[in-house]
Amino acid sequence: MREIKFRGKDAENGEWVYGDLCTLRAKDGEVTVNRLYKHEVSGLHVVISTPVDPTTVGQYTGLKDKNGVEVYEGDILSRNNAQFPMRGPVKYENGGFYFHDEESGFCQYLLPDIAKRGVLKELEVVGNIHDDAGLLNN
Repeated sequence: MREIKFRGKDAENGEWVYGDLCTLRAKDGEVTVNRLYKHEVSGLHVVISTPVDPTTVGQYTGLKDKNGVEVYEGDILSRNNAQFPMRGPVKYENGGFYFHDEESGFCQYLLPDIAKRGVLKELEVVGNIHDDAGLLNN
């Protein structure tokens, strides 16, 4: 079973926050990333909710790149292969995570499919669309 978790940029300081659940609060539309911590002294579990910029929220794909880095929606993947270079963002569309390869004329690949074919073992996360948009061909 795939691990469901999210990330988003903290609405106050712009730092990335990673958590197990992303919620929408009906009263004001605030989006939060929630993290569960076990208090060292009491042993009680505490949920910490951090308001995040909703435009930066991305879900973990359940996959890792060639370096073992978790791949999230919004990450930019790259393959430095002189013959067949690849680079582009990870997007969630039509019920699945896709890699949009801008190097080859905007081809789309379903992430689980390229993982099965071994291509994901050649790709690495080089940034994300929020912090490193300049890495993409616009």
